[in-house]
Amino acid sequence: MSGLRGSRLLLIAGILVAPLVIMGYVGLTVLLFLPLLGLRRMFPRRYTPSRLCPDDDAPPYSGVANPWGAATRTA
Repeated sequence: MSGLRGSRLLLIAGILVAPLVIMGYVGLTVLLFLPLLGLRRMFPRRYTPSRLCPDDDAPPYSGVANPWGAATRTA
């Protein structure tokens, strides 16, 4: 009879603890995901025009960002 009581207590404890564990994992996921949104805001995607109709006067896109204003390579 005591074995049945112990398993019942274990079931009740599991029902009470499981939501706390799930909330902990959800909270951890949110805390790890929010900095990624901040990085996306800090480094927005650069606009790259379509190459279907290229402009003859435009310099060729090298595929590399040039943040220091150094001279670009010409093809």
